[in-house]
Parts: sequence; C-alpha cells; structure tokens
Amino acid sequence: MIATGQEAAAHGEDVTSLVLIPHLAENLKIPVIAAGGFADGRGIAAALALGAEGVAMGTRLMTTKESPLHENYKKLTQEKDVYDTLFSKRFDGILCRVMKTDAAKRAIKSGLNWPAAFFNSQDIARQMNLPYVKLFFGVLASGYSSAKQLAYLANAFKAIRIATEDGDSKTGILPVGQSQGLIHDVPTIAELFERIVKEAKAAQAKVNAALD
Repeated sequence: MIATGQEAAAHGEDVTSLVLIPHLAENLKIPVIAAGGFADGRGIAAALALGAEGVAMGTRLMTTKESPLHENYKKLTQEKDVYDTLFSKRFDGILCRVMKTDAAKRAIKSGLNWPAAFFNSQDIARQMNLPYVKLFFGVLASGYSSAKQLAYLANAFKAIRIATEDGDSKTGILPVGQSQGLIHDVPTIAELFERIVKEAKAAQAKVNAALD
C-alpha cells in the first residue's frame, strides 16, 4: 500500500504523511510505502519510525541526472521553496499539487476550459490510435460529471506534457511535492542513494543518542 500524504506531488488528498503512515501501518497487514514529503535520509528514517517499510520519492528522483524531466524544470525545482506549490481541484478536477508558476496560477484561477479540452482530447485520441468520434460519444455517454472530469484531465495532460517534455514554464504545469524545497542539486541516482543511506544512519544515531 502506498501511503500518499498531502505533501506529495499531484494527488495527495487531505491527510499529511506524519499522520497517514502510522494510521495505515497499524490498520493494515500488508507493507506500507510512504510517499509525500520525502527527499533525503532524514525523511526515510522518519518514515521507518512511523511504520513504513520504505519510501517513494517522485519529486526527488525526477531531479536526478537519469530523469527524463526537462532540464528547465530540474533547475526550477532547485530554485523553489517548500512553500512554492499550489493545491487545488481546479487544475485536473482532483485535489492536485503542482509547482507554483504563473501558468499554474492562471490555470487554477480560470478553472476548466471546455474549448481547450475539445482540442486536447483530439490529441489524446490520436496518441491512443482511437477514432475521435468514438471517444467523443463515449465521453458524452458517461454523463456530465465524468465528461467534466475527463475534460479537466485532457487539459492537464497537455500542460504536464509541455512542462516535462518541452520545458515550457509559460504554459506547462508540473505536479511536484513540497519536498522540492529540500532539493538543491541534480545527482546521479547512485550518488543520491549513497548519500541518503548515510543521512538515514546519521539521523538514526541522533535519535538513539537523544533517547539514551
């Protein structure tokens, strides 16, 4: 089970990792993987103490040398603080955390753009090799609520693609966690994991010393 706290990129919902992880760990008989707010060894030590078996670090791992994320956004991630995210239903129709940029602020302020969704859904149909007429009437048949949600997702899909592939920060929007404020470099994954293990052991030693 992946426990995705509110701090996470995209869909972290309402409960923070500090509360969600121990809640799930004590109520489930399967391993809990902590996600949301983890970017270094201190976070891993904390997650393990809260009952998790491991962590998922999407925001940290997207800012590594091996990550396919556009270099513009790797740079932006290092410049942003823990406060530089927006959390709203008005981006993709679900509570979603994204990097605070002018494009993200405009998208959240304006809400759903139906005309844009019409054209963006055509792009999705082409990528899926689906006849657009079939997709269009299938969406209509699903009812207004589902059609509205799919329209949000069509617009969000394009904005995310523009950010991740093209590096366009003027129109692109990137889901990102609050842990971006803890990221200050772009290491290789091997370098990152080696550092994280050392940090986690140092954090464990510090806690042990305090408890002694």
